Amino acid sequence: MHPAAAQHPGGRVRSVVPARAGARDRAARARRRTPRAAAASRSVGAGARERGSGGAARSGDGSAPRAPARQRRLPPLPRTSRAPPRELGARRARGRGDLLSRDRSRARRHVRGPAAAPPCNRAPAMLTLTAPLGLLALGAVLGVLALHLLRVHRRRRTAAALWLFDTARRSAEGGRQPRPPVRSLSLLFELLAATLGALGVAGLALDRPAARPLVLVLDRSYSMQAVLSPGESVLDRARAAARALLAEQGRGVRLTVIGTGDPPEVLLSAERATGAVDTALERWRAALAYHDPQPALELALSVAGTQGRVVFFTDRAPDSTPAGVELRTLGRPLDNTAVLAAFRTEDPDAPSGERLLVTLEHWGAEPRTVRCAVRALAANGPSEPLLVRELSLRPGEPAELSLPMPRMPVPLEVALDPDALPFDDRAIAPPPVPRVVRYRIAAPVTLTAALAIDRALEAAGARPATEQSGADLVVAAGAAPPLAPWSTAIVLHAVHTPEGRVLPPYLAASDEPVMRGVRFDDVAWPVAALALPGAALLEAEGGIALISAEPERRPGDPWRLHLQFAPRYEGPEGSRDWPVWIANVCEGAAERLPGFAREHVRTGELVLWRSREPIERPLTLLGPEGERLEAQPQGRLASWRPTLPGLYRLAGGDDRAQIVVQPTDPRESGSLASPATTAATSRQKRPLQRQADASAEPGVEPLWPWLALGALLLVWGDWFVLERNARRGAQP
Repeated sequence: MHPAAAQHPGGRVRSVVPARAGARDRAARARRRTPRAAAASRSVGAGARERGSGGAARSGDGSAPRAPARQRRLPPLPRTSRAPPRELGARRARGRGDLLSRDRSRARRHVRGPAAAPPCNRAPAMLTLTAPLGLLALGAVLGVLALHLLRVHRRRRTAAALWLFDTARRSAEGGRQPRPPVRSLSLLFELLAATLGALGVAGLALDRPAARPLVLVLDRSYSMQAVLSPGESVLDRARAAARALLAEQGRGVRLTVIGTGDPPEVLLSAERATGAVDTALERWRAALAYHDPQPALELALSVAGTQGRVVFFTDRAPDSTPAGVELRTLGRPLDNTAVLAAFRTEDPDAPSGERLLVTLEHWGAEPRTVRCAVRALAANGPSEPLLVRELSLRPGEPAELSLPMPRMPVPLEVALDPDALPFDDRAIAPPPVPRVVRYRIAAPVTLTAALAIDRALEAAGARPATEQSGADLVVAAGAAPPLAPWSTAIVLHAVHTPEGRVLPPYLAASDEPVMRGVRFDDVAWPVAALALPGAALLEAEGGIALISAEPERRPGDPWRLHLQFAPRYEGPEGSRDWPVWIANVCEGAAERLPGFAREHVRTGELVLWRSREPIERPLTLLGPEGERLEAQPQGRLASWRPTLPGLYRLAGGDDRAQIVVQPTDPRESGSLASPATTAATSRQKRPLQRQADASAEPGVEPLWPWLALGALLLVWGDWFVLERNARRGAQP
């Protein structure tokens, strides 16, 4: 069969051929059927000429021509029987010179091109049933009809006396009999209420169109607060760009807003309402130090799925971004000067006994002269400048200041003249809080004298404890005595008859802070076949542990260090690294003291509070601008993550229990001078495996609340109709 053949509605199969070929076939069949028809099959043009001459033409024998036999016209081809448009056009092009005007008109009339496809509009909302078995509840409709069919119909009868009713036949005597129901609003309301209830049980729902996931990733680094023009920062421009993007997308999106950080923060989760978007954008605080945005971008790609869209708003493009992330960079290069650090230390050599250490740095194309002022932060605000210095800073060269200051119990503020990024133009230096480690010697004097451990502890800044229970560092022999939480112990394991000496080099765990800068490669260590508990921090060839540490099983457990040595032979005490190792131990013990772990942290970093006793109630950290951070305790440990710079203190605690959150990070402040302002400069990483998002599939919106409301209204209408009829029947 020809490829353009189509099924005829009558059941026959007809092929579509060119119009001229069809005319020839019909003429040949007519000539074969009858000679009269053959004589009438002359050309159409000759017949036209004869008709045009008024019928004067004659036949060859001089007689009048015979009337042409009326040809049988075939019905036109149906529209479905048509050739493809390209093939039909090619055939017309080949035979256009031979076709007459009538043939061409027939071909155009009988063989038409394909009908235009209807416009592809959005599919209308469809109804579905989530629990089809609930349609069995439609039996309640039959129950309502049965009650109305079998109800007792009592007629009002009027009689002159009661004794005349004895012979009257009543319908109730034969019981309930089926009768046609009375057409009333009560019946209609009850049937509709039963139907709506059955549809609600069956889970009638409306198909919810699939929402396109749109994930906005917001950069929360403090460089977003750079001022581009008077009254407009990069953060303000990013908020306006986010609102414009949402207005362009319309309501058919499922929005998620994620803020960068470590870890990332979800500011808005899968919302369709536009009212919550403004709240999420207002919660966007750009106050974090330098951090990697990759965790937030990977989280956004996992939320968006395969059909979603991820847009990253930042002031500069990162070094690399995953494939599928759209970058909206809104910053430009700006000069910046920042206060990198400000600390106060006790200095006996200073006339006032205290010294302020300040570090400044400038980024830009040209040097800059800045004005640095130091003020005291009192309860009523900053005071008059205590000290003012003018400095000339060169780009990329940090400047360190060492300023003698009087002892003051209040924090000091170091401030610079405002520039493009006022966020890092100030820093706060709280009063120094000395961290003194109290030690106690619980080992025999013969062992401690061989190591001269008391002198090493004094040189590291440790002081002897006045009470045994108040010791932060305990030196014991053989086994550690009972220790207080957050304390440290050095347990000495004496080897009186060593089996030999081991020679360096030794394998040291350099990633541990206590072994920082320690090798002991200048001493031969006498050892014996002794297994020290815990993990080895320093071991010799053959896996012989010289120093080890027991792991902490839970927060607050004591930190136990084990050391083996030979009292009668020269060992680790003869090495130049011995006082360094003791100083590292004291520094680790000072970091474990109860209270804040550090007095200076950066925005976004974790703040830890340690307690000797278990914490039984939530602790509150009071910050600037009235910020209150609640922490749920975990045993003897509590933690917060502040995002605003300033001075924080523990509510209900000592006034000295305070920390300073510093915003400044040289990587973040220095990146403002030359940000990448186009997404084309960023390198694309290997594309992540984006999982299909099940929540992006079309869902359903249940209609049972509306069905229940409609059923209740119908029941109330039924009661109202019955009550009204009862009142009318009770009237005389």
